[in-house]
This record gives sequence, C-alpha cells and structure tokens, in this order.
Amino acid sequence: MATDETEPADDDIDWGDVGMDMPQAAPIDRIRRAVAVLRHPAASEDPLTLAAEALEGVVEGTEAATEAILSQIEAIEAALDAVSAELAPENQAHAALANAGLAITALYEACGFQDLTGQRIAKVRRVLQQVDAHLEELLEIVGHDQVAALPPPAEREGDARLLNGPIDDASKVSQSDIDSLFD
Repeated sequence: MATDETEPADDDIDWGDVGMDMPQAAPIDRIRRAVAVLRHPAASEDPLTLAAEALEGVVEGTEAATEAILSQIEAIEAALDAVSAELAPENQAHAALANAGLAITALYEACGFQDLTGQRIAKVRRVLQQVDAHLEELLEIVGHDQVAALPPPAEREGDARLLNGPIDDASKVSQSDIDSLFD
C-alpha cells in the first residue's frame, strides 16, 4: 500500500519496469533526480553558479554605491569647510555648519553597511561553495552518466525567461556600440 498519495510504497512498484531490481534503488534514483535539477549536464544554467554570481554583483554594486556616496560626502565636507573659513568667528552660521558636520559624521558611520553586507554575503557564498562541493560528491556517487540520462530541468518560459536580473559589466553594451548602430 502507498504510504501517502504522492509516493508509492516500495511494494507497489514493479522495479523491473524502471530497470531496477531492488527497492533500495529508489532512494538513489530520487537522489539522481534531485541532483539533475541543480547540476544536469544538458542544462543551460547552473543555479548555484548563477546565485554566486548574483551575490558577487551585490557586493560589487554596494561597494560602488558606497564609494560614490563617500566621494560626495567628502565634497560636501570640503565645501562646508570652505564656507566656514570665510565666515567671521561670531557668525551664527557656524552652529548650522557644526550641525551639518555632525550629519556628515553620521553619514560616514552609516556607510558601514557595505562592510557588513560584504561579510554576510561572503558567508552565504561559502555555504554555496560547500553545497556545490557536496553536490559534486553526490554526482560522483550516483554517476554522471546516470544523471545525464535523465531529462534536463525545464527551461524558463515566457517572462521568467527574460528576468535575468541586472546585466553584468562584461555583458553591457557601451554607448559607443549603440551609437555605431546609427552610423
């Protein structure tokens, strides 16, 4: 009898029909199918590689954004210093400039998010690398050829096929490439 509605019990399966001669083969076959979803040789994408690349893009993007923010903060700070140097010592504007200086310090401190984000993403990437290594080990155990014989995972369709996230720098088209189309 079946143990639930989705999985037949071992005694309900005619193992000869699936090319296996004992019930112990069922868990290995399930492992093969699970491995094939993440690492099928005929698949056009490797989800773990895509995830690692996306995380690297997040790190690079936050780093670039933080550098741009810090650069602008430095420019504002220099402008405030220049204005302060031109004011007479008794001018009331010094208090406002001092408050602006405190806000600048708070902005510098807030930019620490980038370092924390990078550290957390590095931890996630290490876990992905461990999963990838264990997946390779499973692939060796269940057999590359056995996994290759399974149907590859379904390709994304419709809008899902188009949703690939931001383009990495290597794939970007430059403005001069676009301009050359009109020449």
